[in-house]
Amino acid sequence: MNELKQNIDEQKTHEANYNRRIRVRRAIIFLVLNIAYLTVYFHRVSPAVIVNDIFVLFNVKDAAVVGSLAAVYFYVYFLMQIPAGLLADLLGPRKIIFAGMLVSGIGSIWFGLTSSLSGLFVARFLIGLGVSVIFISLIRVYSTWFKPREFGTVIGLSVFIGNLGAIIAATPLAAMIAAFGLRYTFVLVGLFSLAVALLAWFVVRDDPQELLVPKHGYAKEDKRVAMSLSTMGSEIYKVVYNRYVWHAFASAFCVYGPFMAIAGIWGVPYLMQVYGMDRSTAATFMIISTIGVMFGSFAIGFISDRLFSRKKPYLAFVIGNAMVWAALVFWNDGAPPHNSLFIIFFLLGVFGNTGMVSTIMVKEYNPPAVAGLASGIGNIGAFVGSALMQPFLGYLLDRKWDGAIVEGIKFYPLQAFQYAFGACFIFSCLAIVNVFLLRESFKKE
Repeated sequence: MNELKQNIDEQKTHEANYNRRIRVRRAIIFLVLNIAYLTVYFHRVSPAVIVNDIFVLFNVKDAAVVGSLAAVYFYVYFLMQIPAGLLADLLGPRKIIFAGMLVSGIGSIWFGLTSSLSGLFVARFLIGLGVSVIFISLIRVYSTWFKPREFGTVIGLSVFIGNLGAIIAATPLAAMIAAFGLRYTFVLVGLFSLAVALLAWFVVRDDPQELLVPKHGYAKEDKRVAMSLSTMGSEIYKVVYNRYVWHAFASAFCVYGPFMAIAGIWGVPYLMQVYGMDRSTAATFMIISTIGVMFGSFAIGFISDRLFSRKKPYLAFVIGNAMVWAALVFWNDGAPPHNSLFIIFFLLGVFGNTGMVSTIMVKEYNPPAVAGLASGIGNIGAFVGSALMQPFLGYLLDRKWDGAIVEGIKFYPLQAFQYAFGACFIFSCLAIVNVFLLRESFKKE
């Protein structure tokens, strides 16, 4: 009897030690993944600050060209979401994160060293290719290391932390460029990415089961799930032919595309040309918007976990998003009072990245074995929107351009920005319709 009790106590001790190791390791993994995620956001919004440098250094004349350069990131990003999901499911996210950071580091160094416009496009392509796999792999890791009732919160917290990269890509990036120049700055960013790649390789583990210690006579049941090549076709079919997946796609497109059009490139020119701000001051408003993203992303993830609902908070946030765009377009004929800009850009951020809920919902609509694939499809909408909306707004601005040029740069009138932002308002209304058509995805444990 005493021996049985001793064995039970020993098993409980080993289980407690295992659970403690899991908590410590997942905290370390969370930290490393989010250091990588910082670079994703940095590269996503950095064109907003370097746009004038590109105009001058590379003798660019058309806004649509700069918009296309910024959009290359998003084109390759969304094209890679399904392959990234499949690779994460088949090979494991750790390998994919390592490879992604390696490629993005090389792309950033290339961006700093190239002397041609075509070289910039190649470098931007490599950067987008590398960082495109990070978020999907991050979700795949979280799906095994965190419980469903924690999932929205940790995703929101990751977006919160990741947006520190967007903050670094605003005023701090402008200061770094002023001090070291555009080229050296991006070379340093590339070297940092290579270091993070090595860190991810040695620290990240795909599944808690990899930390089992059989020699102690204790092991939890292996509940790992994986997709095999033999089942890949049927699993893709199930995901693709789920109509709610496409409503989620459309809602993310309509929310995140317009937000990135203003936060990623056209917000700074708008503030400089309509309100007469210098670049540093205008970039500060992008920081305000990014802080809004940080709080909004964490808030919607946390609230959705606590309410056991993804759809209700998502619907509330997309309605708020449409109201902010309405203020930016219609208030004072497209030039809201200067003292209102702080709250407008903050709220654009709060509501603008809530399309991340689409990714969570699509993952929850589908079985765990295809968490990477489903997340990839769910994440595509946001980046299709970003890839199309940035050059599209450049096209709309050029249509209303009156021919004015200041210091070698096109100067757009207020009406041009109002015209372009009006399209963003229309898309924000379409987002409401698509979120309304989604079904609830949250499943209690």
